[in-house]
Amino acid sequence: MISVLVPSRNRPTLLRESLSSLGYGDFETLVYIDNDDPSRREYMEVPTTYTLVGKRHGYPGLQHYINELCKLASGDWLFLWNDDALMKTPDWWKKVPETDKPEVINFDANPLNNLFPLVSRQMYETLGHFSLSPHNDSWVQDIANQVGIHTHVPGVEIYHRRMELNDKTKFETQAAYATTSPAYDGMWELRDKDAKKIMEVL
Repeated sequence: MISVLVPSRNRPTLLRESLSSLGYGDFETLVYIDNDDPSRREYMEVPTTYTLVGKRHGYPGLQHYINELCKLASGDWLFLWNDDALMKTPDWWKKVPETDKPEVINFDANPLNNLFPLVSRQMYETLGHFSLSPHNDSWVQDIANQVGIHTHVPGVEIYHRRMELNDKTKFETQAAYATTSPAYDGMWELRDKDAKKIMEVL
């Protein structure tokens, strides 16, 4: 089973469309929304496996949303997903292989562009978290590349609608990059520590 992890803010319509695009299959959907979200009532009408309402962290604390959702997840794979993404491939979940080791899957052919990584349960449990940075995708792909556990799975197309959007959520996210990106670069020792944890169990 795959656990689809989706933080969302003030985008209930986009979230509904995004989750609907995933279709039906061997996966669950877990959504985190802020307890002060102005669209909270609309979110309650979006079908999910589980919707967690909790403290607002904003983009600088995006890793907290993902790590909290991971605690609730049941899947063998933890799939980082966005409310502005659309799955274009039917039965995409059938392409995800079984694994019994730490591993990160990349649906994108570019190993440096894994925007929607899938992290194996074994990797998550070894690290004790998904990420320690709001740049969750970069965190796991950089560690996976360093250790050699980044696996490309072809045949899955995801359409990211980020460039089409100009809402408050996008503006706040982009504004945060000025501080979160340099902070990420300075966290290399923590990523090295995570990489060493993985290497010890391979």
